[in-house]
Amino acid sequence: MGEDLDRTVLPDGMIAFPDPAAVFSGDVAAHRRVLQPLASIPADWADRSWRGMLHFVAPIEPYEGLLGEETTEFHSGYCRTNWIGFRVESGKYTFLGDFRFFRINKTFDGEHALANKQYWEDYYSKTEASFAEVKANFERTGKLHRRNYRPSPWLTTLGGESAAGNWASDRRVETVVGRDGREVAFPLTEDGRRFRFVGEVRGGAFRKNGADGVLLFLDPETQIALLTFEWT
Repeated sequence: MGEDLDRTVLPDGMIAFPDPAAVFSGDVAAHRRVLQPLASIPADWADRSWRGMLHFVAPIEPYEGLLGEETTEFHSGYCRTNWIGFRVESGKYTFLGDFRFFRINKTFDGEHALANKQYWEDYYSKTEASFAEVKANFERTGKLHRRNYRPSPWLTTLGGESAAGNWASDRRVETVVGRDGREVAFPLTEDGRRFRFVGEVRGGAFRKNGADGVLLFLDPETQIALLTFEWT
């Protein structure tokens, strides 16, 4: 994937809009209800010793603010504000949290319960429609873009070091000076080791209201994939 290549052309080996059954294990429908599979890449693109596939997925939430801000009672070590984690087994993801972490699954109660539930149902429906439109554009043109937008690169970054952004303000992220003098950042495992950076895609290229960046990390020792989202 040299600099002279047209990065708006889907690279050989990368799968755009993968089948949810090839991305998620266990209750596939529960995963797909709240998560959109964006793209899959061979794990050895990030590290030649790795095997299988790794997946960029995006939560349909949030509409405003950050993912998980309103569901702190369902947070866990790898599922917290602006972060979601997955166990990777046989190239598939299993969510490491409670699905009530996503607002759409949290119990709606009180005077405005029905209106709140309808609000989220409508938002999910509109977001899925936007995602489906981009997928249809890809199937027709082979390019990644929303209506009236220029084609986007399929990958913003692959491997190496992850440049620190707004996402790196989390207390369990270590920020250091990288090899080229830039500030880089690494999320940490529960025992304090650095996750490895896999890559980044533009969430907003796949749908309306998508994150500016969807960053994917992996801990090869525990086979935990961790995703965070850059909003600028």
